[in-house]
Amino acid sequence: MAKLGIFGGTFNPPHKGHLKLAEQFMDLLELDRMVIIPACIPPHKDAPQLASGTDRMALCRSLFRGPGFEFSDMELLRGGRSYTSDTVRILQDAHPSDALYLIMGSDMLVTLHAWHEPLEIVRRCRICAATRGDLHRAQLEAYVQEHFPSFQDRFIIAGIEPVVISSTRLRAQIAAGADVRDYLTDGEIAYIAEKGLYHAGNTAQ
Repeated sequence: MAKLGIFGGTFNPPHKGHLKLAEQFMDLLELDRMVIIPACIPPHKDAPQLASGTDRMALCRSLFRGPGFEFSDMELLRGGRSYTSDTVRILQDAHPSDALYLIMGSDMLVTLHAWHEPLEIVRRCRICAATRGDLHRAQLEAYVQEHFPSFQDRFIIAGIEPVVISSTRLRAQIAAGADVRDYLTDGEIAYIAEKGLYHAGNTAQ
């Protein structure tokens, strides 16, 4: 049985925090491969300055360059709001012998109960989230116990020190012409500048 990681998100833009999370779970869980899936329209949050699916996929390919990473445009092609329950159902149907591991940050984990068909997701995937220290772990475990008491064994909460940055903050820094090399690859920076994404280098926007 192969282990398939699933890492979806708006990726607007994808950054080194996303990469660190993916790489560490790849190693920790000994995944055979991980599929990166940009969302079309995220259902859980507003997405101002949302770059096109083509641009966000190109940025993902520039960032996630290590062995084992694959890319899927299934949510972009579906259009509309991107529901994870639909995505994992499709992946499980396509790879019935694979074990599915859904990768996310802790900020997303604590909203899981409000997602579309959350129990469908938990039944089909192991839910993998990062924690920062024992206190944070206790908070995440309490959340799982409260909202998914019958599925606690489906959750993997791992200690991974995050790269503290958000895509929202990055977009503001890009617009201001700030140095973002700590958070984006050279390839991403060049692509963003070439395409003028997020009003790159234009402080008037």
